[in-house]
Amino acid sequence: MKKNILFLLLLTASAATLFTSCEAEADVSISKKPTTPSGVLCATSLSGIVTETGSLTPVEGCLITLQGATKSSTVMTDIKGQYRFSGIECLDNYRVVANKAFYKVGTADISADGKSALLGDISMTAACLSIVHNTLDFGTSDANVSNVLKYNCEGEIFYTVTSSKSWAKVGSNIAPLKSGQIANIQIAIDRTKLLNDDTAFITVNSSRGSQSFTVSATK
Repeated sequence: MKKNILFLLLLTASAATLFTSCEAEADVSISKKPTTPSGVLCATSLSGIVTETGSLTPVEGCLITLQGATKSSTVMTDIKGQYRFSGIECLDNYRVVANKAFYKVGTADISADGKSALLGDISMTAACLSIVHNTLDFGTSDANVSNVLKYNCEGEIFYTVTSSKSWAKVGSNIAPLKSGQIANIQIAIDRTKLLNDDTAFITVNSSRGSQSFTVSATK
């Protein structure tokens, strides 16, 4: 009888120990969350507001790029200058780049800090001299193409436009640009000088800076 009681006590103790061990393992697996390479808990979203330097006016319609380790994602800012990325890569550091015509490129570097939601506000400065299009393409057409130049600083400037290739012809400029004004840059094509598919660099020079863009054409 005593042997039976002792056996039952040992069996009960073993079962209790096993249950406690399994319960602990279950708790560990449930509480375990993904971490960055440096061991910080992964973030799930990144958001912010883009404003203009000085005036703090929200910058609407700004292209925001989140640069990741394996891929890049893009969104546009809304009327309040706000943007948001969800389901982001689990990294130690993030870089956000803001692009919009007539503004200098804005950036923000954000470190993972263990929070699930990261913030990355960006301030953008209006460029003294800026253009709308980085590239233009004649294709096989003989029609002129044009770009838009804007002057954003105080006072006025005179500017010149040059082309790196003789087949891409630019006109000379005489009238100055005042603060806030825009000008159309016309480029004509001379197909007698276009020997192959080619790309020309068009450069706008002024005392307040320079801007360049490319023009392509198909033979």
